[in-house]
Amino acid sequence: MKMLEKILVATDFGRSAGDALKTAEALASAFGSKVILIHVIPEIPGSPVNLRTLKTASRERLRKLKSQLTRAGVRTGDSVAAVGSPFDQIIQLSELLDVNVIVLGSGDGADADMCRLGFTPERLLRKASKPIWVVKAGALPVFKRCGFFRALQRK
Repeated sequence: MKMLEKILVATDFGRSAGDALKTAEALASAFGSKVILIHVIPEIPGSPVNLRTLKTASRERLRKLKSQLTRAGVRTGDSVAAVGSPFDQIIQLSELLDVNVIVLGSGDGADADMCRLGFTPERLLRKASKPIWVVKAGALPVFKRCGFFRALQRK
């Protein structure tokens, strides 16, 4: 059994989300995990914005991120561009796919403040049943797989 078989990366395409993707890439490389990407477009009633156009643009950006992961040798699953409440959609997908961890950025509005999180990471930490790995903008994915983890994987 793999400890981190599936990693769900929630992205808003911001700076901290890019660093979250780098962290997920490092985790997936260390554990042989599959990375699944999700981007949620908030639904705003009465908005003049065309959701079809936004979904098309989101799918294209997700395709590029997925390609970047594939070039780095990381296994990927289907990417999801959803519409609705970001934290609800992320939680639903994490449970549907039975992921092992959700990785996301802290939110670009929180970049200036070292202790604050954006709305979505904060809600996920309180509501999700899956572990949440929040990555601050500028954070480097510094960790290494030790013998303890290899011994657990052999069981």
